[in-house]
Amino acid sequence: MTTEKIVTVKTLENEIYGGKLSGKTYESNIVLHDNYGNAVEVTAGFKIASDSGENVEEGVVIEDVSAKDSNSKGNQFVWIPIGNVTYSRGVEEIKLGRYTFSEDGTPNMEQSADDYELQLQ
Repeated sequence: MTTEKIVTVKTLENEIYGGKLSGKTYESNIVLHDNYGNAVEVTAGFKIASDSGENVEEGVVIEDVSAKDSNSKGNQFVWIPIGNVTYSRGVEEIKLGRYTFSEDGTPNMEQSADDYELQLQ
């Protein structure tokens, strides 16, 4: 009699996408991941907005849904990926700056934050 060893491997679920679909308000700070392993921290009292991307590379929008005052409720904040970001095509370093994007989604740096000049009017 042979004994088979059963190994269960948990695959990374697209938690950001699931959070967006559910509209769940998080009761404590939580770190959510996309299918590429990129992470976003959602603050307690916030949810993933319905107009959010589904992956970090698309920019994830979080929305304040539990603020006590009406001026803050509904405020949205955008997570924009900076640093090494994993895409379906590999890893790319994203720096703060102005980009254009090719048809396949490849970012092309137009101006880095280091090149910005202060312009007073």
